[in-house]
Amino acid sequence: MNCEFIREGELLTLKPRGDIDHHLSSNIRDEIDYYIYKYGIKDILFDFANVNFMDSSGVGLIMGRYKKIKLIGGCIAVTNLRPGVERIFQISGLHKLVEIRRN
Repeated sequence: MNCEFIREGELLTLKPRGDIDHHLSSNIRDEIDYYIYKYGIKDILFDFANVNFMDSSGVGLIMGRYKKIKLIGGCIAVTNLRPGVERIFQISGLHKLVEIRRN
């Protein structure tokens, strides 16, 4: 899988690499859900430093995890957005739901 998962207590940090398309989104979704249920993850941080492109399935991935995490009082944040991916966040409205952290 082209994604590193780092768990620190109730925080899960994801570091995907490459394009976030249907195939990678599905794998990441399943893995995040596993961490949520197995380890009680409440907060998720996506580090997009190595992501150049994200399609609608990536938007769906983040929206779905946002809904799950919000129900348990957690939050989702993203960092290191490249211009193309940040544009997708703006167009899709994700920027209104998740915190965009600037370094």
